[in-house]
Amino acid sequence: MDWIRKPEVVFARTTPSQKLLIVDACQRLGHIVAVTGDGVNDSPAIKKADIGIAMGTGSDVAKNAADMLLLDDNFSSIVNGVEEGRLIFDNLKKSIAYTLSSNIPEISPFIFFMAIDIPQPLSTVLILCIDLGTDMVPAISFAYENAELDIMERVPRNSQRDHLVNTKLISFAYLQIGIVQAAAGFFTYYYIMNDYGITPTATFQLASVEQGFYPNNSDIYDPTDEVCKGNTACADVLKEIGEGLTGEKLIEEMKKKGQSFNWITNAYNAVDIRLFFVFRDSDNWSKCRW
Repeated sequence: MDWIRKPEVVFARTTPSQKLLIVDACQRLGHIVAVTGDGVNDSPAIKKADIGIAMGTGSDVAKNAADMLLLDDNFSSIVNGVEEGRLIFDNLKKSIAYTLSSNIPEISPFIFFMAIDIPQPLSTVLILCIDLGTDMVPAISFAYENAELDIMERVPRNSQRDHLVNTKLISFAYLQIGIVQAAAGFFTYYYIMNDYGITPTATFQLASVEQGFYPNNSDIYDPTDEVCKGNTACADVLKEIGEGLTGEKLIEEMKKKGQSFNWITNAYNAVDIRLFFVFRDSDNWSKCRW
């Protein structure tokens, strides 16, 4: 292979078999080979090369074997074509990475909901709104990104290893961007819940394990009320069963007449959530800012 290992080498009056030999030798050395031609004799080498380029005025055999067709027979168009191909490849990777990065922050609320039974931060309808309403336009906009400044200074990519979706892109989208987005989402979730009087530790098993009575919108949380905490609906039930029979009797009535809190819709936005969970200790709640 020493005959091809030279800074500059020129071959003249080569046969089709010799052209194939030259292309094969360059590929064995790890080079990305481009071959231009317009005749039938050039078609085997054009087919063998990594980038086969045929002239617009060339034979049909050469055109069929080529990957790129120069309609203007201008060699500078090869550079423009390679740059455009790299730009499309880069923009596709950006769009795929952006689309995949939202999977972790969208699936993690369901995992936490099933594992520790916290109130569901994202419903399926909200996820559809994110994917179809807000993610679609930014993902499409990546197709119109301008080329990076060093796009033509890079070495040719290894087609055997550098695929459109590879391990590097998956780890970047899931393990880096996805984890950061999920952490930011949960920080906001717990921060807002704490603002409304629910500490992060109080969210554990808060979604569907406990049942209670829906308070009235005008009820105010009263930690000094040992039983109902200011919940007038609970107080009405307590009067029916007798104020002396709290404890197990009240729990039985709550299982019969009580409900699970509706975390999905906005029907009870005006209700102080702490009033619903009357059996929770006051230490579970923070000072509500609203």
